[in-house]
Amino acid sequence: MKRYIINFTGKVQGVGFRYFCQMNALKYSLLGSAKNLDNGSVEVIVQGNLDDIKLFLKDVKKGNRFININDYSINEIPLDGTLKKFNITY
Repeated sequence: MKRYIINFTGKVQGVGFRYFCQMNALKYSLLGSAKNLDNGSVEVIVQGNLDDIKLFLKDVKKGNRFININDYSINEIPLDGTLKKFNITY
């Protein structure tokens, strides 16, 4: 089990990106959250099996016809045993 905080920049707000992340997190049984930040980026916290996280990240980086990721940063953070699902936060 691993847990990461990922900050995505680009065309990621106002295009359903948080819900896109949630859909892909559910696909891979990952826990965490996605939240818009004031600077126009989106912060995603994801926890689960490392192989599933890699697949999640690959899918999310592809985006869709509305989403365009310019860059992202990823940092490992401590596991959170209280997580139950993947949430959209405001």
